Amino acid sequence: YRALDGSESPWEDSAAGSDSALRRFIYARKGDLAKAEAMYAAHLVWRTKVFPIEEEGAVADLLRDGRRFFRIGKCGDGMPLIGIDFCWGYFMDGFAPVDCLRATLMFIEREIEHTDAGGKGLPQACIVSYGGPPPIDFAGALAVTLEANYPERLNKGAIYPVPRMIARLVQAFLWIFDKDTAKKISIVSDEEDFLKFVGLSSAEIPERIRGGLEAAERKFQPDSTTRMNRLLYGGISSGFGALPEM
Repeated sequence: YRALDGSESPWEDSAAGSDSALRRFIYARKGDLAKAEAMYAAHLVWRTKVFPIEEEGAVADLLRDGRRFFRIGKCGDGMPLIGIDFCWGYFMDGFAPVDCLRATLMFIEREIEHTDAGGKGLPQACIVSYGGPPPIDFAGALAVTLEANYPERLNKGAIYPVPRMIARLVQAFLWIFDKDTAKKISIVSDEEDFLKFVGLSSAEIPERIRGGLEAAERKFQPDSTTRMNRLLYGGISSGFGALPEM
């Protein structure tokens, strides 16, 4: 088992070798032990190819600017709550898709380590997608990576805030996920509904995501709407472009 920093240990001695962690792979393969074993073995190989990821260059810039990745805390039910901000059409502005993916994986690995209760629990998390649609190639690569290597990590997710008039269109964007994952994701328009979803009060969520769509629109760049429309409609109609490379 190779960790984020490149250190290695026998898989059975790692946090990912606990019974609860192994059950995630079994659940992801509907109880088929042979398929779960093959999935886990492929995951171990994947880790040797991807890690270590160094916090340097573009990856460091993406993580340290504080815009894209943030820890919110916990939902009302105690579930870890994290967020990714897609910056209203500017998520990859000035950065290569692969660097954005590496930075996201580093963020995820660190959050897993942070929420791992003594190496035993490896809890699920609630994830908030904020700031408009993601670039389709990045989103597709991330969806494939999470499904294959982080099964059953997502307890629930919210895409917020989404204008009600395009909620169906955003729902169609979820084709990038497998069916089981897509069922866990809610499209949320109003702050009131979002607060109910996470079980928190307005004062308990970061100021940056308060106020719903009206507050969000004040953060738009002049061409944010054009950029987001291109990402959303392009993602539904054109499919993946740079996904194989990533």
